[in-house]
Amino acid sequence: MRLSDRVAVHDAALRQTLGLPLGWLEKPECHNCRGWFVFLSRAKQEVEVLRWLLRRTVSSFERQWKYDASYLQEIIDVSPRAAWRFMSAARLGSYARDVPVEALVAAGITAVRSEDCGPCTQLATAMAEKRGVDPDTLRAILKDDVAAMPDDVALAWRFTKAILAHDPAADDYRAVILERWGPRAVVSLAFAMTTARIYPTVKYAMGHGKACTRVVVGGAPVVVDRHATSQAWDLASGRVAMR
Repeated sequence: MRLSDRVAVHDAALRQTLGLPLGWLEKPECHNCRGWFVFLSRAKQEVEVLRWLLRRTVSSFERQWKYDASYLQEIIDVSPRAAWRFMSAARLGSYARDVPVEALVAAGITAVRSEDCGPCTQLATAMAEKRGVDPDTLRAILKDDVAAMPDDVALAWRFTKAILAHDPAADDYRAVILERWGPRAVVSLAFAMTTARIYPTVKYAMGHGKACTRVVVGGAPVVVDRHATSQAWDLASGRVAMR
């Protein structure tokens, strides 16, 4: 194969790997063909290094949390650039200001449960335990047992439920949160909800979603009521609304 043909092949492969538009790496007439070949080869090597690093990172995460992230490995195989963007977007949840960790956890777990993904719910619960959240509080969140929740947790749970249901009551809960913790707390809770829903949405889209049936807390299983998760709630009492 001629050198110019090899450049064209590398050009097309690199565009596909990086998701670049057609013509981004078109060779100007004044450039030496060999120089472009060296540039493209190095660029492709950098993509392979990124792919290797992302795989190592995800594999380490899987081992640490006993979590199957094969959907993310699949994205890395398809496009390291796409995987990097997904992981960057998911880092929204790392923003946590002026809000108790238990309330933040309540927002995240309640939001991820709405997507009915068992492994994602288990992961969020395990991470919450690692952060020192009381197992009894986690069981109350998973069972939607508002009476057993501390006040801050119940407020975050009600706010999240209202947001997910597009319930106007969310405005009232937001006002309480603003008064109690301030505007950065609202942003933190919003990001916790959003991040929690990114993972199961992508997992289901990639064909890796699994329904939520039970979650282990403190070494003991908690049965998750999938039917109740999809019901309308009386947010004042924390009970399923009668229709």
